[in-house]
Amino acid sequence: MIHAAALLALVFLIERGGWWLGAAGWCFVIGLVLFCGSLDLLAAGAPHVIAHAAPWGGTAFILGWLAALVAAVRPKKA
Repeated sequence: MIHAAALLALVFLIERGGWWLGAAGWCFVIGLVLFCGSLDLLAAGAPHVIAHAAPWGGTAFILGWLAALVAAVRPKKA
């Protein structure tokens, strides 16, 4: 749930943050599809091979948070 809220916040901040917030948003979308999607499909009875997508989604979430951190701490142009 926290990643969905962060993605929603990025929608409102994207114009102020530029490229890094855009990258964070895409990483969150990819993470939601791969991590949450694979776990939902497993719960629905999909083959267990689909579980291999979950770590890639988790990695995308981490990269999204790192991109958001870079956008937050980088110097603003005057």
